[in-house]
Amino acid sequence: MGAVVRWCLKNRSVVFLATIILISSGVYATTRLNQELLPEIEFPIVTVSTPVPGAGPDLIDEQVTQPVEAAVDDVDGIESIQSTSSAGFSVVLIEFSLDTDTEEAEAELGGALDGIELPQQAEEPEVRTQSASEFPIMSVSLSAQEGELSKLTEYARDEAVPHIEDVEGVASADLVGGAERQIRVELDPQRLEERGVSADAVVGAISGAAGVNTPVGEVTIDGLSTPVRTTSGLADAEALAELPVGVSGGAPTGAPSGMPAGVAGGIIPGGVPAASASPAASAPPTGAAAPEPVLLGDVAEVRETTSDIAGISRTNGEPSLGINVTKDPAANTVEVAEGVEEALSEVRQDLGEDEVIVLFNSAEDVEESVSGLVDKALIGGALAILIIFLFLGSLRATLVTAVSLPTSILAALLFSWADNLTLNIITLAGLTIAVGRVVDDAIVVLENSYRYVQKCYGPQEAALRGAEEVASAITSSTLTTTAVFVPLGLVGGIVSKFFLPLSLTVAFALLASLLVSVTIIPVLAS
Repeated sequence: MGAVVRWCLKNRSVVFLATIILISSGVYATTRLNQELLPEIEFPIVTVSTPVPGAGPDLIDEQVTQPVEAAVDDVDGIESIQSTSSAGFSVVLIEFSLDTDTEEAEAELGGALDGIELPQQAEEPEVRTQSASEFPIMSVSLSAQEGELSKLTEYARDEAVPHIEDVEGVASADLVGGAERQIRVELDPQRLEERGVSADAVVGAISGAAGVNTPVGEVTIDGLSTPVRTTSGLADAEALAELPVGVSGGAPTGAPSGMPAGVAGGIIPGGVPAASASPAASAPPTGAAAPEPVLLGDVAEVRETTSDIAGISRTNGEPSLGINVTKDPAANTVEVAEGVEEALSEVRQDLGEDEVIVLFNSAEDVEESVSGLVDKALIGGALAILIIFLFLGSLRATLVTAVSLPTSILAALLFSWADNLTLNIITLAGLTIAVGRVVDDAIVVLENSYRYVQKCYGPQEAALRGAEEVASAITSSTLTTTAVFVPLGLVGGIVSKFFLPLSLTVAFALLASLLVSVTIIPVLAS
């Protein structure tokens, strides 16, 4: 340490420049640190979700869940596997050891599932890790004006959600609640019987007319033939009510798949039953009237209704829907929340100021926690400087010592940024703990140097002798204190994930204070 002190005293201009660079870098790092409520913690849990539409729990357990469990069983690091098979869905929860890299585990699980054989109706298994960042950072409520929840749902799905997801750092914006338009058809058994139309014929006619997709030929462009298909559908309840579903006195069995809407229900143009479309049977008897088509509105009540797509939501007594906003793991919670607020300002212009309410915003808790701890740290630092002044009785000596406080803290924040830590209540608590300790080494160096000044040594010689004499003592003291905090992050288990940022922050601050006390303080004291 003596050689370091001598070099610093011989190159004071370099030390001053390095101090300015260190402080500037610390300020820059502070502005770049992500602000979170808690440290980023990745739980060693991976889920494999497999949707199987229309399948029952027994079939899913036998043909999906068990094959998935067998496929992933050989992956290294697995501690336990839990599975749930429900109607239409399979979830396999895989827990790894705490020190497992979840990204590598996710990749290995994806590779293990590549060759798995699943039922034809099963969708591709989705492998996802579980992280604290997957919890929503904001919850927004959109109230429906005059109870028109279906229109609000369409607006939210088509306008609001895409606009929010365009914000930088937003991973997803999920709708909660809402309603969508549906057409409800209630058959009247008596009218069906009177007109001789079966319920199966009605179902077939509606299925055929609801989404027709029919080839109509091909076109040739630059020598290349391209097939052309035509699609059609029913626009509203009135159009559906005019759909032919049969003929009086005899009901065809419904429209064949892909038959145009005019042919649905077994009716071909001209009112002739599709079942008798052959040349021998297509013509009615001479003098007989053409069969009268039966429309859906003749045998059923057709009306537009709304249905809840994900439960019922109300805000201040009004029908509403919610939007849960989730951020990317690497994004800054405060910055993402500010971007979402800007996006919501356009939504408020469309819906009204009172119709858009932010129910939950974790950024407010983060800012409040960070602001509170910063205030307490500043108060603690001011009190520490005041006490130093009371004991030293010299304003110049106090200012020299006080330099070590912001320099050490900013250096600790620079190290935290380089180590990908975030600014949260845990790391700020560590800085608050370190505030009273980071000035200790500087006080010892300054007081010992001042003692040599009293012995009539020159300022530079006094600074050299004073720093050299106590260098080993303050080094051993700082390293001892650091050794007390570092093991807190090595206790093991999920607790270490919370305490590791605390111990690292305190260690960074103490080591920075040691560096400042043997470089900057002797130069200022000289």
